[in-house]
Amino acid sequence: MLLAATAGQPAHAADGAAVVAPLSGPYALVGRALDESVRAVLGEDVPALDDGCDAQMAESAARDVIEAGDALVIGLPCIDAFDAAMPALADAGVPVIAVDVRAADITTAPRGATRWPVFRSGPAAHTEFAVLAGHLA
Repeated sequence: MLLAATAGQPAHAADGAAVVAPLSGPYALVGRALDESVRAVLGEDVPALDDGCDAQMAESAARDVIEAGDALVIGLPCIDAFDAAMPALADAGVPVIAVDVRAADITTAPRGATRWPVFRSGPAAHTEFAVLAGHLA
């Protein structure tokens, strides 16, 4: 019922949701597609920050997210950018919906048992390979 009532209408963005993705550089196509997808669902008011799949740009984007008081990050598809941004975001309590990151341990902080506030939107590479191998066997 609810789906039928809201079909074709974007949901309202939660206060402080932000996209952090490569909007420049060789992976810009991925970042732009992610940004367009998020805006189609949450509305045009969701800010997008460029991480360029680059550690320094991602650290800067993370600082901008924290300074803006954003409550959620969607994106960080490049592992180098993810690794650079995540410590500051985790320390600030900003959860991340990691899109298409295949690394197995993205939900666990390196050097410690503290869990990072990360939600994976795709399978870890080893899980994906195991399923594929099962189908081929």
